Amino acid sequence: SIFSVLRQAELLKRWRIDLLHVNEFGWNLDLVLAAWMARIPVILHVHTPDGVALQNLDRFAARKVLFCSRSVMENFVRVDRLGGRAEVLYNRIDTEAFARGRKIATNLGLDGRDIAIGTVAQVSQRKGIDIILESARILLAERDDLVFLIVGPEAQNEREFCRRMRAAAEAPALRGRV
Repeated sequence: SIFSVLRQAELLKRWRIDLLHVNEFGWNLDLVLAAWMARIPVILHVHTPDGVALQNLDRFAARKVLFCSRSVMENFVRVDRLGGRAEVLYNRIDTEAFARGRKIATNLGLDGRDIAIGTVAQVSQRKGIDIILESARILLAERDDLVFLIVGPEAQNEREFCRRMRAAAEAPALRGRV
């Protein structure tokens, strides 16, 4: 509602926010519009190649639309609607930091022969957790040296999906390897 947008704009000003970063189109539209009204730059960060609808207001408010990969940008439906504001911003991984880390394999019950396959993501249908579990079922029928690690919080409004995934992860066919 317009009252929500005005309230958000007031909070943004009071908190002296210099930049608003939002993931994906359609999330927090009231906050995006409030930032736009308050002349606070809005950056959208896109991780999925869904697309942008003609009536989407985020695309007007965003000063930049950053895509997490060239592939996502190239497969994004109607990227032309973003004008010249779209570009790829690759996520940087500091491999040196990982090299200095400590091994956690033994804490996870893994031995030197295990191959770990994993994801760090919200437990959400759009993240493909069900596909990982089905892959685990197929692969574990053939191999004994695989362990599947799924790390992340339950996604908002996906409690039932999360419950089903936890139950699937405990299925006897997976032999405790998830």
